[in-house]
Amino acid sequence: MIAAEETDQQHDDHFTQTEWVEAGWMYLRNEPKSDEAKALVDTILAGLPLEPARPTTVARRRVALGALLADLLRLAEEGQVGCHGMNRDDFPLKRLGFAYDIFRSLKDAMIEAGLLWFSEGRQRLTTIGPVDGSSSRITNTSGGYVSRFRLTPDALEWIAASGVFPGDWKANWKASATLQSKGEPQPERASLVLLRASSERENGTSRSGKDLKVDPSEPVVRDMLDDLEAHNAFLTAVGVTGIDFIGLRRIFNEGDIAVKRWRSGGRFYSVRVKGMGNSYETMDGEERRALIRLGGSVVGEVDMSASQFRLLYALLDADLPSDLATDPYALPGLDREAVKLVVAQALGKAQGRSTRWGKEARKGYEKKRPGRSLQKDHNFKHYQEKVLAAHPILEGLDQPEVPAALGLQYHESEIIRRAMASLRSMGIASLPVHDSLIVPIDHLDDAGIALKEAFQAHVELVINKPTKHRAVVSPKGS
Repeated sequence: MIAAEETDQQHDDHFTQTEWVEAGWMYLRNEPKSDEAKALVDTILAGLPLEPARPTTVARRRVALGALLADLLRLAEEGQVGCHGMNRDDFPLKRLGFAYDIFRSLKDAMIEAGLLWFSEGRQRLTTIGPVDGSSSRITNTSGGYVSRFRLTPDALEWIAASGVFPGDWKANWKASATLQSKGEPQPERASLVLLRASSERENGTSRSGKDLKVDPSEPVVRDMLDDLEAHNAFLTAVGVTGIDFIGLRRIFNEGDIAVKRWRSGGRFYSVRVKGMGNSYETMDGEERRALIRLGGSVVGEVDMSASQFRLLYALLDADLPSDLATDPYALPGLDREAVKLVVAQALGKAQGRSTRWGKEARKGYEKKRPGRSLQKDHNFKHYQEKVLAAHPILEGLDQPEVPAALGLQYHESEIIRRAMASLRSMGIASLPVHDSLIVPIDHLDDAGIALKEAFQAHVELVINKPTKHRAVVSPKGS
């Protein structure tokens, strides 16, 4: 019998298992904005048990403290603790404005002053047992967790008393000006495309497949690399600020299955080199739009509504129910988000029917609604029957020729690639986020048109005939 990875008890290190798993990344790229926040950083810094230092060291301590406070307060608003690696390579001086030794001494001083709770990174553990009355045992799984950080209650009380209220982050903090450096590390050409084997299950837990060897001279790979390098070079020339941006890469899945090789997954992700590069695609949408600037311009975002579900109908050349053409999740009398979860679960499992809500669906729902139960709020059997009655196309997901989640991700990413290339030809910069594009705010309409045209062109290329299906796009301002 396999038990949960660990119970959600409070550990001696002040972090529950849930907090270890769901910690938010600390980018350490923000700084105080308001006079109150600037004064807070100076006050805390002056009171920390640190050795006297040269003015340049003190200045770097100030930058590091401001960045740490900004991230931890941002995450506190979201109910998360912070996480960050504690290796020297995780603290590039020219990117952050401070290096490992500065951050480590500052972290230690804050712990000593009772302002910070910290725990070193640790291995992931799985408890197995008891089996046939034997005692349970703990085994390691691959990978682990980087270090966790949290401000103590005393620190939060002090910060609030200073006028820097944790719930008003945008009024007090801002993104740091981009730090320039000569000879910044650049990704190798071959590393821009990653191919993974099928995911594996061990002890009831799914893990990513192993990385497979990629031949850069293979025609399909060469074309993808050329496209990625062209877009990365264009973005470098235009300028991406507000985040640490090195470039884009693509990650493909199920490379060990011949018919799915280079046709599964394929999404765009941020490049990270020696601790540099922000995973902007994992940020909250509002945060992305607040931080990122393309060519100095404020940005907006255009996404394809119900992208994968529409693609399923389009690629099978099937008719979307006329009363659901505008929104395929808008089933009368049902909660739209719960309908969406049923569809996502079916696509993810590549089967139309399940017996219960999946773990990820329950976890995501209950994270947004603490104390609530997805099953109690929305009976799975009832919702599944209603969804399948409205969308019988889902019943065929177990057929080899019918694309499910990873196959649809591939088609979705190809549409995004095509739209990005179209915008690039017009001199318009864009950053991909799975089924959406970030563009300068003045070019939201251009991005919407590019996505619609790319959707139609890609579908017609695949089915080899005209399609009646069209993408539905939704623009979001900054």
